[in-house]
Amino acid sequence: MSDWYKDFKEKGIKGLKSEKKGAKSEPMKLFNSTQEKAIQQMIIDKFPEQLKLDFALWTRKAVKELIAQQFNINIAIRTVGTYLKNWGFTQIKRIKI
Repeated sequence: MSDWYKDFKEKGIKGLKSEKKGAKSEPMKLFNSTQEKAIQQMIIDKFPEQLKLDFALWTRKAVKELIAQQFNINIAIRTVGTYLKNWGFTQIKRIKI
């Protein structure tokens, strides 16, 4: 309460507004825009085996290895999924035969 009162005295009603929670997205990015475009273009234009990766199709693991190979950046597989989703790549589910 004392912090709220102090903020109110110093800034008025604006001092009571809460700021957005969580990490700021821009400073937390692992890639610059050139790297992002390069990764996306490689995924669109090539198959993993053309880039000397041991995968037939693009998976999160294949993209993770691509990023490590091309940019020497090691990221979590979950983070790869987040980037792929943000870039507009969608997941395709296998059909059981």
